[in-house]
Amino acid sequence: MNPTKRFSFGRILLFLFIILFLLIGRPTGFLICTYIKDKKLAKVEKTGYTNDASHLNETKVDSVVKAFADIDKAIAQISQLIKQAKEQGKKISIAGAQHSMGGHTIYPDGIVLDMKGFHYMEIDSTEEYLLVGSGSLWSEITPYLDLPKDPFQ
Repeated sequence: MNPTKRFSFGRILLFLFIILFLLIGRPTGFLICTYIKDKKLAKVEKTGYTNDASHLNETKVDSVVKAFADIDKAIAQISQLIKQAKEQGKKISIAGAQHSMGGHTIYPDGIVLDMKGFHYMEIDSTEEYLLVGSGSLWSEITPYLDLPKDPFQ
């Protein structure tokens, strides 16, 4: 075999390996490093502050009120909170899973009503609708709808 052909084939193979590494290896390594670094970051919440999903809009608030899970208690609590906010001249921000970005749902020095605990689900099979609390997540709703239904209801 001609040594120049073998040398050329080796160079071509090396060149292809380098291209393959640049196209696949480097991005894969970057993603692995990012995953490891992100796991180390902990969500730190300071008292008297709230933030949005981007964690770029930390905002000082007057208070954070967690809504009751019971419907009747929650209605009374929210009614009282609205009266209190009106008397104090405060605005109320509603927070659920806090997925919004840009801080547009947070009022500085306002009251944050945390609705995460208000997650109930009640299905009405005759009217075919699901009544869902505002703290419910899609990850809870979908499995609930997939549960087997009682045929005697």
